[in-house]
Formats: sequence, C-alpha cells, structure tokens
Amino acid sequence: MSSFVLFVIVVLEVRGHNIHTAFSCADLPDGTYADPDVCTTYHLCHSRINYTLRCPEGQVWDRWLHHCRLADISKCCRGDGCLESGEVVAEEVVAGLSRRVESLERENERPNQLMEQVAAENIQLRNELELLKAKVDSLDGRLVPGLDIPLPTAVFAVRVVSAGFDDSAAEGGCAEVWVGGHQQALNRRGINVVIVEEISGQTEDSQRFDTYGDPEAGVKLRDYLRAVTTGRVVLIAVKDEGSKYAADAMEELRNVGTTLPTMGYRESWAIIGKKGSKTSWFVEDRRQRYHGPTVVEALIPVSA
Repeated sequence: MSSFVLFVIVVLEVRGHNIHTAFSCADLPDGTYADPDVCTTYHLCHSRINYTLRCPEGQVWDRWLHHCRLADISKCCRGDGCLESGEVVAEEVVAGLSRRVESLERENERPNQLMEQVAAENIQLRNELELLKAKVDSLDGRLVPGLDIPLPTAVFAVRVVSAGFDDSAAEGGCAEVWVGGHQQALNRRGINVVIVEEISGQTEDSQRFDTYGDPEAGVKLRDYLRAVTTGRVVLIAVKDEGSKYAADAMEELRNVGTTLPTMGYRESWAIIGKKGSKTSWFVEDRRQRYHGPTVVEALIPVSA
C-alpha cells in the first residue's frame, strides 16, 4: 500500500511541475484543497509538500465533492478569480436529487401495478373455484377414492392396495379393496379376495385365505376361485405374508390374469382381473419386501 501511495505522489508531482502558485501546504494536514484563485487548479498536500494539479480541459475542481467535474468555466471563473460559492454545486445536487426521486417513483409504480394485477387475478381464480365447487356439488355420480371427480354411471372405480409385513406404509401390512368408494376387503393376513358382479358393479363376496399360517389355505383358495362364475371381476390384495402356502392356487390365479410364476416372501401384490379372460382394464403389480405398498387402480365398464 505504501508503494502505491508513493507511486501516486510521484506521478502527481510530475503532473504539477512548473505550475506556479502562492498556495502553501506548510500549515495544512494531508489532503486535497481548492485553489483560492484558479478554479481549474487544486492542490494535494502530503507531508506539508504542495503538489499543484490541474483538472482536465473543460473541468473545474469541486471543493465540496473533492474531485474534478464538468462545468461551464465561464460561470465558475472570471479571469483568474474563482467565483465558485457552492451555488452551482447546490443546483446540481438539487437537480440530481430531483431526478433520483422521479426514478424511484417510477420504480415504485411497477410493484404497485403488479400487486393490483395479482389481486385482480386472485379474485378471478376464487370466483372460478366457487363455480367449479358448485358444479361438483351438483353432479351425481360415484367418486374415485381420493379424487373429487364424478364418474359416469356406466363405469365403476376400483382401487386395490397391498402392503407386506415389512413395508413402511402400514405396520404389519394391509389389504384394501375399494369398489365405488367403499372398502370391501377383510384386511387380514394372507390373500384377500373380493368378487364383484360385472353387470351391476356390486360386491358379491369377500374372503381371506391365510396362506402363511394355514397349510390348506392354498388348496382352499384354488377351489374357491374355480367356483367363481366366469366373467366376474376378481380383486386380490396380499397382506403381511401370503407366499408360504400359495403354490396350490397359482394355476387358478393365472385364470384371473396373473402372469407371475410365484409369489415372494412378504411381497406386496395387487390384482384387478376378470375370471376366464384378460381384459383391457386388467392391471397387476407387486413390490418386493421393504419396497411396498403396491397400489393399482382401474375404471371398469359395467357388463364388461
């Protein structure tokens, strides 16, 4: 830093060479000072040494701002006498402040306009929301679980949820089968089955087969599915663990539409199918242990 100051002083000394003036720095602290006689000249006092400098052509030394500035020299100086009394500077300061105030006012107008626009849009959105609520309330139809969307009476909504024992979604697992917004599964350990009449969309039967704790449960499930009327909608959800004794029922499960060769330990597994054929709305999914739950949904046309 000291080297830089020394360099500046040397440069200024060179620039001030041959400029003769009666100005003295002998009793002044370090700093810059206006020349009392010539408004285009100023003095740099450093260690009581006077470095006399001139402003660039067309500029005068501003004793209040302490730098050279553009000015009409004829208004500032008369011959060698400096008439600068601060009036010119004051006028410029006032003009500058006035321009700044105008700029700030223009800048403030924009946020105010945006706030008014947002408020108007908010009112419009609220009105539209009220209209939509009124339409929803006026429509008569069954609802998809969790969605306020009325459906035509020609279809019914189905949602099947399965979670194994180790899935984080439900402690000990879960099995839910929603038909037209109503939960129909027994929600007990093993393979939960719900049968829906395909023409009316009404639940016909709901059973649970404990294919973990009952060695005969796989055979019971096989015989149960064999007895289901062809064409019925078959909805299946596994809770907790259902693979241990399920092997005897796998062939009949394929008749509902499943393509899985077997079931994994504590996997979550959900099916929306039809006895005897595979339809366009058939859906099946499963998740390995720790990665459930499994959720499948479908809109099933009546008389499918």
